[in-house]
Amino acid sequence: MRSNTPLDSATDRGSSRTLLTNFEPASARKLLPFWDEPARKATFTLSVVIPREETAVSNMPIAAATSTAGYAGRPDRAAFRAFALPLLDPVTARLGSSPQRAEGSNLAVLRDQLAEARGELGDPAVVRRARLRVSDGFGSPADQRAALTVAAEHADAGEFDRLLARARSTHDPLEKLHVYEALGTVENAALAARLIALAIGGEMPTGVNIDVLRRLAEGHPDLVWDTAVPRFAEPSAAIPESARRRLAMSIARQSSESRRIAELRAYAVHDVPADARKPFEGAIATIRQNVRIAQQVLPELDAYIEAHTIH
Repeated sequence: MRSNTPLDSATDRGSSRTLLTNFEPASARKLLPFWDEPARKATFTLSVVIPREETAVSNMPIAAATSTAGYAGRPDRAAFRAFALPLLDPVTARLGSSPQRAEGSNLAVLRDQLAEARGELGDPAVVRRARLRVSDGFGSPADQRAALTVAAEHADAGEFDRLLARARSTHDPLEKLHVYEALGTVENAALAARLIALAIGGEMPTGVNIDVLRRLAEGHPDLVWDTAVPRFAEPSAAIPESARRRLAMSIARQSSESRRIAELRAYAVHDVPADARKPFEGAIATIRQNVRIAQQVLPELDAYIEAHTIH
C-alpha cells in the first residue's frame, strides 16, 4: 500500500485507527541495512520489546515470545526481577524521574514507559511513587495513567477497593475505562478473582469487561479460564454471544499448561460450529509455544541469571 492516510474502522469497542507507511526499499533501509533484491538475500534476527497491551505482527514465523507475565506464579520470579531491574538503571538515571525543561515529547513517553516497566518488575520506589501520584493527582494525564497501572498491579485489598470505588463513581467514561484496565493487571490472585466476578456479573460497561478479562488472563490465565469461561453461557453473564469465542481463545492462548489444549478443543467442539473452528488451531499453537517456553526457555534463563548473579 502506498498511502500514508490512516485507516479508520469500526470494532465492537468503537472506532479503531491503523497507521500506515510506505515501507518500500528506499524507506525500509532506514530501519535495517539490507538489499531488497532477489539475488541478495540476508537473514537477521529482530527482537521487539512492546507494552503488554500491544501486539507485534510479523510476516515470518515468530521464533520465541516471552514476557514478565511468563513468570507469574513461578518461585524464581523474584530472582528474575532482581536481575532485570539493574539493567534499566542507566536509562533511568539518564532520564530522571521528572520532566526537564524543553525536553522532547518522546522522552516524556519513554519516562512513563520506563516507570511502567520498573513497576511491573516490582521496583519498590516506583510503586511508592505511583501510589502517591494516584493519590495526589499530580502530573499529566499520561503520567497519571502510568502511575495508575503500576499502583493497580501491586494493589493490596485496600488500594484495590479505593480504585474500584473510583471506577464506580466517575462519570467520565474514559477515566472509568482506564481505571478498570489498570485493575486488570492486578497481581494478587484473590483480587483478580473478585474482578473476574465483577466483569462477568455486568458491573462494567460491555466491552470494558472483555478487555479486563483479557488483561487478567495475561497474569492469571488459568484462573480466568477456570472461573470465567464456564460462566459465559449463563443467562446473567454480561459477555455478548458474539464475543465469547474470540474471548475464550484470547484467554486460553495465554496459558502454559498443556492440558489447556484439550480443554480448548473440547470448548470448540461444544460451542463453536465446525466451519468456525480453524482459528482455535492458532490458539493451540500458541499454547504449545508457551509450554515450550515454560519448560525449556525459562529454565535456561533462570540458569543464566543464577550464573551471573553475585551472591
